[in-house]
Amino acid sequence: MEERKERRLRIKWTPNLNKKFNEAIRRLGEKATAIPILEYMNVPQLTRKQVENRLQQYRVHKRQAQLAQHASSSSLVLPNHPNVLNSHETILTPNTCNNTFFSSTK
Repeated sequence: MEERKERRLRIKWTPNLNKKFNEAIRRLGEKATAIPILEYMNVPQLTRKQVENRLQQYRVHKRQAQLAQHASSSSLVLPNHPNVLNSHETILTPNTCNNTFFSSTK
């Protein structure tokens, strides 16, 4: 029978570990991979897999923050402009199938 590998316990990312991780990212660059980050952090209990997971979380969080910032900066509100509809206004468009009107909200 094969020997089972000993499972490592879950690691809690303390503020100190997080600080080391962020410092490694700053030093090695945004495109750094897990192994150089792990070597830079120099934490004996930490595994490559744990750093990979943290790096993935970091990149997802960063991407979401960028998208949120882009969305908030690109949405312009012009409430009094005649070509801009408010959320409560509707547009009446002809339904060519049965010559009736239906309302659609933008």
